[in-house]
Amino acid sequence: GTAYGNEVTFTTPPPCDATVTDFDGNVYDVVNIFGYCWTKSNLKTSHYKDGTVIPQSLNGNDFFSGTSLTGTWCNFDYNSANDAIYGKLYNWATVNHPAGLCPNGWHVSTETDWQRNIYYLGNNHAGDKKAVSPLWNAPNSGATNLTGFTGLPGGMLVGDINISGFQALGTGAIFWTSDESPTNSSKAMTHPL
Repeated sequence: GTAYGNEVTFTTPPPCDATVTDFDGNVYDVVNIFGYCWTKSNLKTSHYKDGTVIPQSLNGNDFFSGTSLTGTWCNFDYNSANDAIYGKLYNWATVNHPAGLCPNGWHVSTETDWQRNIYYLGNNHAGDKKAVSPLWNAPNSGATNLTGFTGLPGGMLVGDINISGFQALGTGAIFWTSDESPTNSSKAMTHPL
């Protein structure tokens, strides 16, 4: 005989545009990961989306200035050649600035955005976002780039009582979220690759 079940309806997310452009004219490739659009590379903009200039940091002192923290950016090791490959490093004040860092219609990922990816990807969430690339130092364990995110090891600038300076070029990257740390409002939630 013939059997019929309940009717099921669903909607598919709209497709992502292939690229997005920031205020400076930098063009970023876009990938759809679990129905959400992500850029495939780090930002390279030196302006907030309203056109306000983001000052360039020339030393760690102006990148980490305690409670009077202001928005700023730098390239890894203050070397402009790293900009084309890895994009810029921004401090929390830049990421959290009310003018907005990302191109129009975009936002810095939230903790919820990252947790959604972790939920769907499971334990290898970092590896599934890491590019299979010679820019990662060997062995680049677990790298599959399954999502197409193409995460590169752009390193970080750390300012801490115990550790400071540029670290992890070739071995890691830290990605900001737009959410404050629950234990320290002067810091944000971050995600490593």
